[in-house]
Amino acid sequence: MRYLIVIILSVSIFGCISIEGKHNEMVSDPSYGVILVKADNQNAALSAQIQVENINTGEKVVLRDMIREGNRGNPVVFKLTPGLYRLSRYKLYTNLRPSLKHINYFFSVEAQQINYVGDWTFKEFWQNGDLDVDFSVEYHPETVNKAKDTFKIILNKWPLAPH
Repeated sequence: MRYLIVIILSVSIFGCISIEGKHNEMVSDPSYGVILVKADNQNAALSAQIQVENINTGEKVVLRDMIREGNRGNPVVFKLTPGLYRLSRYKLYTNLRPSLKHINYFFSVEAQQINYVGDWTFKEFWQNGDLDVDFSVEYHPETVNKAKDTFKIILNKWPLAPH
């Protein structure tokens, strides 16, 4: 029983250290910025990844683990190079990858700042045998307040940019 308690405590402590280390690493390079976003794909059966494209450089970045069971509907953070971004692609784990370029939504990432880009909602639907995706964005103070507890290290190091 004593060994079980030691193992459980070790996993808990090292898990906290690794999350703390990850958050410290996110804000260690002043040439990057961090986006804060909450995303959901409205009761879709599968998890999804969102690809964004930096308009200035053409760089495409997949925001992994953004919409999955553990994160669905919760704020998450991602480290990105500064610039103007657009939604590029909606990636399902079944290899369906509809384009999101028809969605006229852009967001900006500033260096050394937390950039709240909103609460993103994706809704999947089939049209003429192809998967398509609707998108909406809203801004909620509750998302930022929840993030203040979850991402204390990041928000204590860099300011939250106005949106």
